[in-house]
Amino acid sequence: KGAVADALIKAVNAFDRCVAGQSREEQEIVSEAMEVWADVHVALAALTHEQVLKVRADINDILEQERFLSSGAFQFDVSAGGAVDSDVANDATKKARNDMTPLSHPLSPDIEDNCNHAMRYLIRSLQVCNASGRRTDITQKLASVYTQLGAHYITMGRFTRAHQHYQQGTQLFQSIGDEQSAASLTFKLGRLFAARAHAAPMAPGLSPDQLGDLLKARSLVL
Repeated sequence: KGAVADALIKAVNAFDRCVAGQSREEQEIVSEAMEVWADVHVALAALTHEQVLKVRADINDILEQERFLSSGAFQFDVSAGGAVDSDVANDATKKARNDMTPLSHPLSPDIEDNCNHAMRYLIRSLQVCNASGRRTDITQKLASVYTQLGAHYITMGRFTRAHQHYQQGTQLFQSIGDEQSAASLTFKLGRLFAARAHAAPMAPGLSPDQLGDLLKARSLVL
């Protein structure tokens, strides 16, 4: 965790150098950079507010050092959490930085925000990844973050959102051919239906909604 800021800046710099490239090697570096950004957000979700403030300060220090070494390559506003190029730079690189990198949005310890950022970066990393071994690793990380966010929704009592999240995840993993992760999320969705049915106020017999939930649970987990 102490290297979060350094890892983030190194990945952003690598991304900037290669984002406009067309070669497989450059695409792979871009993919690797976005995978690191996802790892950074997963790490941030496990930190306290004070620790995230320290990461912001470390980022600011690193960027200040780079600014002096490179005669003002870019400026960073810690309070806003954004980075803006100060030199005349390649338009594609500038737009990519503004739209994609973790320096374009405030860093926080919020679990939902960090999981959503991590999933976004992992999906984009997967889209430009050409190495089959790395694709497997990225897909596994994506499944892990999906599971983490679903568990967070359930812990917070946001069962409808958890239901939507698991459904979306199941469709996503089916679309990329990861049947194992799709089945895992489907099983969690079934357990959610079952928990909902048992948590509802009981009346003599089962209500239509309870019966429907139990039937959905049975169809999903069998």
